[in-house]
Amino acid sequence: MRRGSNPEKLKENTLKKYYHRIIVIIHIPNQEEDYYKDQLPVLQKCLDGLFATINRSISVVTIIDNNSCQEVKNLLDLYQDKIEKLVRLRENLGKVAPILNEVRGIFEPFVTLMDSDVLLFEGWEKAVINIFQKYKYAGIVAPLPCPNLAFYNNSAVFVKNFLFGKLGYDKVVDDKDCKLYLKGFNSDYLLNRANRQYDWKEKSYFFKNDPSVIIGAGHFVATYRTKLFHKYNNQPEYKFKGGYEDEFLDKISDKQGFYRLSTVKTYAYHMGNVLDNFITNTLSRSNDDHVDVEVLKQASSFSVKNNFHPYKLVDFLFRVVKKVYKL
Repeated sequence: MRRGSNPEKLKENTLKKYYHRIIVIIHIPNQEEDYYKDQLPVLQKCLDGLFATINRSISVVTIIDNNSCQEVKNLLDLYQDKIEKLVRLRENLGKVAPILNEVRGIFEPFVTLMDSDVLLFEGWEKAVINIFQKYKYAGIVAPLPCPNLAFYNNSAVFVKNFLFGKLGYDKVVDDKDCKLYLKGFNSDYLLNRANRQYDWKEKSYFFKNDPSVIIGAGHFVATYRTKLFHKYNNQPEYKFKGGYEDEFLDKISDKQGFYRLSTVKTYAYHMGNVLDNFITNTLSRSNDDHVDVEVLKQASSFSVKNNFHPYKLVDFLFRVVKKVYKL
């Protein structure tokens, strides 16, 4: 039996509108194994940098705790006044499934997906949103130069621009930014181009009229047009499987005719699982030069549904162009 009316119905409180959501997924099951033993301070550095560099009047944070240890839960409790939504899973469900469960149900026009070992630098949010505002076909934008991923799920940008002379190929990424990329991944990604004349450190693809935008983006931290996720409802069958990030997160932009782009300057650093001297001495300070709300509104106004894109044909043309011009 119900008595009376729910008093909450009479309050008519308005909902706060946000434009950008950042989703961080965390899995630190213990602090005993060598791989995980130093990850708690890395996570703390990640969260401090995140909250210090976003405009919290228009951006909100979702944390997915993927069945982490008690020490992680205790740390997250310290940020409860800054975290808009905290999801705590009873078992490790992998990376892709928990992200899809969240991202397909949000209202914000932009969503940043990031790992819990990323250090963000001030200005990243504004730099990323400005690219979306300038390029209506920008689908995914990374806050650090990713020239080595220029061809990765990026057939649309080359077919629509390369043959028309709209792409440049030259040295536009500063050596110090390349050094940060290589240091963060402890790999030679930028230097290994097989039989090509130039490596990615020496030359990058960019828009000729705008060398501040690099062709290519990764997925350890990247901002998406949220609508890209709304077209699909397929679900992963396994917790972990090679190629899942490619299928569910990376390919959705190219399949709908959008571009994977990145900033020419570095606004994010991949810390990995061990704090080094560079990380320890790098402090993310509060950024007064925040992204403007009107810029966000303009950037989100382009309709994904209006972008007709015969993906299989474009992908085939891209492979032909890449082979003929030896890209």
